[in-house]
Amino acid sequence: MNSLIYIFLIPIVFCVKQDDLNRDDNSTELHEEGSAQVGANENLTIPHKVPSRFIDKVRAIGRKQAIGVKGTLMCGGRPVRNATVKLWDNDFFDPDDLIGEAHVYENGTFQVSGFVISITSIDPQLRIYHNCRSSSKGCRRKITFTVPDNYINKGEKVQKWFDLGAPNMEIGVKHKEEKHCY
Repeated sequence: MNSLIYIFLIPIVFCVKQDDLNRDDNSTELHEEGSAQVGANENLTIPHKVPSRFIDKVRAIGRKQAIGVKGTLMCGGRPVRNATVKLWDNDFFDPDDLIGEAHVYENGTFQVSGFVISITSIDPQLRIYHNCRSSSKGCRRKITFTVPDNYINKGEKVQKWFDLGAPNMEIGVKHKEEKHCY
């Protein structure tokens, strides 16, 4: 039986076949074929890929949104070393999407950017993993900052960067900090 399921995503409604949601092979099916002439009277059949997975259909109507953050991380009067910064799209209904990742340079500076395709506006977060004021060998301090929406750029390239400045990572941020052990 070929039934339809309506999925409501605010403010858009998708109509998806039940078979598309039940697929587990993560492949994209070939639905159409075209032909091109290669040489004298030779035809080459070229398959065209038409999205058949649900996520591919969402990406087809989504828009590209880029975000970029730069800054310098300090630990007291010294630059933070061996820290990692990650940009995430904080999603409400599904797992968060990693947008970009970078390591802090020896002088404490960093620059991280990336883009995602999303139907709704992204909710960018900068997550910093560092060892400033931490005595644990296997764990790092993780602190999360929300990047203001006015720094979200249209397209794949960052035109307007958010400058975090030079925060002193000795500070503790209530409800925005946790241990990250690996």
